[in-house]
Amino acid sequence: MRWKLELIYDDGRREHPLADLPGEWFAQNWLAVVGIIGRRGAFPRIRLISEDSQVLVPVLSETDLGQVEWWRVLGSPVVRPDLRSALSYCQAQKD
Repeated sequence: MRWKLELIYDDGRREHPLADLPGEWFAQNWLAVVGIIGRRGAFPRIRLISEDSQVLVPVLSETDLGQVEWWRVLGSPVVRPDLRSALSYCQAQKD
């Protein structure tokens, strides 16, 4: 399944700097992605959106910048401890 990164800023702007990438790419490169976002200054809200409109939202650590405590599947009570398991859950919902 293909995913895009959405950044939502406080002023309402939305950017999609990375799009049409496999979920595994995001799982393997998440720390680098967050590092690049953080260097831009203001830290936006982050969402991963699948090609079939499933949305994953990272719940970030309050003490460890860029670290994800867990992933929430929007529109569902489901939370997953890591991005790979969240991606697997979404893939299973698609199949």
